[in-house]
Amino acid sequence: MLADTAAGISQDATASILWPIVGVVFLTLIFLLVDLYGTTNQFRWVFGVLAFYILWGLQSFLGIIAYFILEVSSSKDFKEHVGNALVAHWLQALFAVLGSVTVVQSLTFKVSGKKVVDVGPWIEKFRKRVFDQIGEAAINGRKKEASLLISKLSKKYADRGAALEAELSSALFVALNSDRPKVNEELEKIRQSCADNLVRGYAESLVIVDLESARRLADLQEP
Repeated sequence: MLADTAAGISQDATASILWPIVGVVFLTLIFLLVDLYGTTNQFRWVFGVLAFYILWGLQSFLGIIAYFILEVSSSKDFKEHVGNALVAHWLQALFAVLGSVTVVQSLTFKVSGKKVVDVGPWIEKFRKRVFDQIGEAAINGRKKEASLLISKLSKKYADRGAALEAELSSALFVALNSDRPKVNEELEKIRQSCADNLVRGYAESLVIVDLESARRLADLQEP
């Protein structure tokens, strides 16, 4: 009986520590992704950048500290005011994440009244470096994808250049606001500049003009 009671208490204690940590880590991720979208509009390559995980971990660590400070200082009154324990936990986690961001921006260490280390600018520089790395990863990723698509389309339409030209013509027609003379002019420029490998020229142009169509054609299974 005592063993079961002790086990129950242990599980409750573990849950009371674990779930707030999970909540803060999750909300920190959401905050960083929203911040990232507003800065670089890149989500696709973010999880391939190691520095992002370091930033996420650092921000989560500060958020967890902020959460338990709130837990000790005002948890009971806050939960009574909210009325729902689960909602209170999530709101407290949200306040902790937002509060940790604000604190970091002005965090300094002083000795004898003199500023020794100003952590805020250091973390802000690191954050900017992370976002720059994600931007570079996105650029490199797009280049690799474009190269792969061009290669696939060139092989797939090696003997069907007219079909690829028709697809490019349709894409140009949309891109140039249904201006057929301009479409024909662009196609003629491609024929002249890529006369030695016209199919590859069509493929390169299609990737630039309509990336989604290029992806669709590259992955389309032949009947």
